[in-house]
Amino acid sequence: MEYRIAREGQTYGPYTEAEVRTYLSSGYLVETDLACTDGMTKWVPLSKLLPKQKKAKKSKSPPLDPAGLRLDLPAPPDIPWVMALVLECITLGSFFVMWDIYEGFWLRRVEPESRALLYFCVAALLFIVNSPSLYSFVVHDFSGMPRLVSTHATVIGVATFFMRILARFSMRRTLRTHFSREEPIGLTLSWFMTLVFGGLYFQYHFNRINELRRAAAQPAHL
Repeated sequence: MEYRIAREGQTYGPYTEAEVRTYLSSGYLVETDLACTDGMTKWVPLSKLLPKQKKAKKSKSPPLDPAGLRLDLPAPPDIPWVMALVLECITLGSFFVMWDIYEGFWLRRVEPESRALLYFCVAALLFIVNSPSLYSFVVHDFSGMPRLVSTHATVIGVATFFMRILARFSMRRTLRTHFSREEPIGLTLSWFMTLVFGGLYFQYHFNRINELRRAAAQPAHL
């Protein structure tokens, strides 16, 4: 199908659909330009006449490029993310308080300027200080007794939460820098997934990186 374009009393074309789309993307044409095809008696806006293209579905996890790997650097923590999730559930949310530190320790080894480890350690310390109050809260909840949470415990709990969020985004920033400069493998990290899942989300990508490292370390078959 060929298209004719009308603008300011002038007609142009005919153009193929591919040419029209190219001109649209380059700005030579706009969707409000009038257009018609063979057999049409009226001019209509190009946006109504041009078939809409289906948007290609984006991969949730784009493939990583092994060419950017550096096997001389320490490998990321390597525990299956599903196992980490199970442990997080079993420990009632305390597993990643410690595992975050382990992830941050690895990041500090490959990027000494990273502050994520410091933030995770502060968050863990606050969590430990507040753990008696958390334990009391859970015990009261299961026993049916009234929940007693002091203002002091609430303040520490809020501080722990925000410190963990700060640590997560500090880690995300350093990871993005590292895997775009030192090891450019095309790693992308969603801010939303970082906010919601934190260390579990990082561990998922660490598993992908470790799979890539293992494949790169295997000798090529002749």
